[in-house]
Amino acid sequence: MGTVVKINPSRIQSRLINDVASVIERGGVILYPTDTIYGLGCDAFKKKAVERIFQIKKRSPQNPALVLAGSNSMVEELVADISDSAANLMKHFWPGPLTIVFRACKGIHPLLVSRTGKIGIRIPDNNFCLKLLTRCQTPIVSTSANISGEVIMSTFNSLRDVFLEKVDMLVDGGDLKSTLPSTVVDVSEEKLIILREGIISLKEIQRLLV
Repeated sequence: MGTVVKINPSRIQSRLINDVASVIERGGVILYPTDTIYGLGCDAFKKKAVERIFQIKKRSPQNPALVLAGSNSMVEELVADISDSAANLMKHFWPGPLTIVFRACKGIHPLLVSRTGKIGIRIPDNNFCLKLLTRCQTPIVSTSANISGEVIMSTFNSLRDVFLEKVDMLVDGGDLKSTLPSTVVDVSEEKLIILREGIISLKEIQRLLV
């Protein structure tokens, strides 16, 4: 059964960050709030933890999970290159709810990389996530906290009912206002492709690229 810890999003104690980080560092799986929805997460470099998340969600291996990074330097450790268009999007929308799909560098877990060798990454606009990423100094998996194909829940109590016995720690950041995920754009090809429209609208991205 997972441990439940409650955070005050506007005043997050270092002790709580350390407690959550210790779970990540030992290869555990957490349920946690982001700037979009609640997610399931683990150290992106711990093979068994990544595989466990897919088992918990009943997620297809053909549907890779995205990764949260805490800085541009952390992004550079995950990708083969950063194009000018990608750098422009990073500058304007990060931290924020925009997932950017890059060519992945070698050595990333196959469950985080598409069959065409791509990986989705974002820097979240969320104080808890950024503090956790800084403390762990490793990218963290972020996939919606729901069983694949089922509705995305925004209330912590509903999430606790489903995941209390499935994960190692649940971080209670209160009920979230939105159930919209991040917007996903692919910058790995010559032409930018919108893969999913989420919180950031297509118009906002097109306005930047004009």
